Amino acid sequence: MTGVSWLGLDSIVSPPLPSLTSQAQPLPKRVMPALANCSLNVSNPPKALSMAQRFPGRIDASAVARVRSMWAFDDVVTSRLHGFAGTSDYWTRASCKPWLASIRVPTLVLNARNDPFVPGESLPRPDEVSSEVLLEQPAEGGHVGFLTGPVPGRLEWLPNRLLAYFTAAA
Repeated sequence: MTGVSWLGLDSIVSPPLPSLTSQAQPLPKRVMPALANCSLNVSNPPKALSMAQRFPGRIDASAVARVRSMWAFDDVVTSRLHGFAGTSDYWTRASCKPWLASIRVPTLVLNARNDPFVPGESLPRPDEVSSEVLLEQPAEGGHVGFLTGPVPGRLEWLPNRLLAYFTAAA
C-alpha cells in the first residue's frame, strides 16, 4: 500500500474498512428501516440539495428528492460528487479490499461481522490479504466503534483492542 510506505509508518490500525460491493445493495432488508431511513432522510437529502446548488450539473436535485435508500443516495449524490459513474462503479472502485494484498507493514484490520452496511460475506478473507495483515472480524460491533452494552453503548472494546495491538507491536 503506497500510502503506508509514503507515511513511513511501522504499523497501522485500520478502522472498519468498506468492502463495498454489489452485495451490499439490499441495505433496507439488512438494517432496521426506521434507523436507516431516519438518518438518510433527515440528514443527507438537505445537504445533498445544498450541494446540488453549489455544484450545478453534478447532482440532480429532483433525483435527490426521490432517494429512499443508501444505494439510491450513493447513485445520485456520492458517486457523482466524486467522479464515479454510479453506485456500482463507486462501491467497486472505492473499496480498499483489493489493496490489502499489497500491504507490507503490520496492519490490524477490524470489521464486525454484524455491520449493517458491510455484509459479512464481503469482508476480506485471509487468502485475500498479505501476511502482514491481521484480520479480526468479531461477531458483534456494528458499523463503527464496537460499542458494548445497552444503547447508546460504551466505547470500551475498541480502545482496549488498539492498545493491546500497539503494546504487542512495540
